[in-house]
Amino acid sequence: SGGSGGGGGDRDRDRDGDEDDGDHEPDWFDVGCRAQGPLVAQVIAAFGQTWRHIERGTTGYGLALSGRLPRLKTAAAQGPGDLATAAFSAGRPRRSDIRRRYRAAIQQAERRIWIANAYFLPSAAIRRDLARAARRGVDVRLLMPGRATDVWPLHLATRHLLDSLLAAGVQVFESHDRMVHAKCALVDDGWWTIGSANLDPRSRFHNLEANVVGVGGSAVGELEGIFAGLLPSLVELTRAQWLAQPLGRRLLGRFFYYFRYLM
Repeated sequence: SGGSGGGGGDRDRDRDGDEDDGDHEPDWFDVGCRAQGPLVAQVIAAFGQTWRHIERGTTGYGLALSGRLPRLKTAAAQGPGDLATAAFSAGRPRRSDIRRRYRAAIQQAERRIWIANAYFLPSAAIRRDLARAARRGVDVRLLMPGRATDVWPLHLATRHLLDSLLAAGVQVFESHDRMVHAKCALVDDGWWTIGSANLDPRSRFHNLEANVVGVGGSAVGELEGIFAGLLPSLVELTRAQWLAQPLGRRLLGRFFYYFRYLM
């Protein structure tokens, strides 16, 4: 169900969101997409639902809105070529929507699972899914910030949980010169997602997130190109390197991991 999603594109921007002018370090790398067709109706509906919840004070944000949400024109009915749908994490009934779709795709993967996340603190269930996929021969790659992170405690917490994934054969690539802020994934030659949700507790339990989830289409090739273009600038973290970390850093990672729901 859903509409069509435009292919993803990357934007290198500095921390202020402006085009890179060479004056800011680290640069930021992000991925976005353009939605059109019936998919837009799903986004409009979710926005309207969130707006109404805020008006009723049921989201916990305590915002006071003046006036009604403008009437927005919805998209046409779904067509036979539609390949994408929207997934949301916005309120208790739907907070696991994106996570469920990730897990289904990972569990069914046969050839590859490529994931880029700005803040990677997945649940134990998703870590088990990724490890099992790697053990059955799937090419599992995780792309994330390294020294270029903007949340150092979270980076250390992420490092804490990588040992079991590395031991299973998952490949981890870190960026040390620019902040990888992308939240996207490509599974095999079909399933893909681009959006705002990380695989972390904040995206699952706290934030209002939206992802486009698709199967096939031009986005597959475009995402493949984005991942291939990003990889040469990243540094692979091996298990030997993980084990060689100073004890103090490993202990800090364990400490911050216990506070992952607050980061």
